[in-house]
Amino acid sequence: MDDREKLRLRLTRDVMGLLRHRDFREKMPALSPDGEVAVMVAFRDDTMEFVMGQVARLGDASHVVVPPSDLSEWPARMTLLRVHVGAPV
Repeated sequence: MDDREKLRLRLTRDVMGLLRHRDFREKMPALSPDGEVAVMVAFRDDTMEFVMGQVARLGDASHVVVPPSDLSEWPARMTLLRVHVGAPV
């Protein structure tokens, strides 16, 4: 695992910890009929092919969390996207 993937894993753990807080969790409603909430961290320089491939692996719908370029602003600042592969659910 390279440094980039270690950072992605650390940020993903941070997001999972934030999901314990109701106000953060309310920003991430379930996107699938079974009520599951899929979340992934994507960096600003990740390719669309990579992001869409990851979303497809997560069940064709996911919340994508993009950290700020300056990680000293994490987690106070982040971009949150809802991504669907194909037609939205």
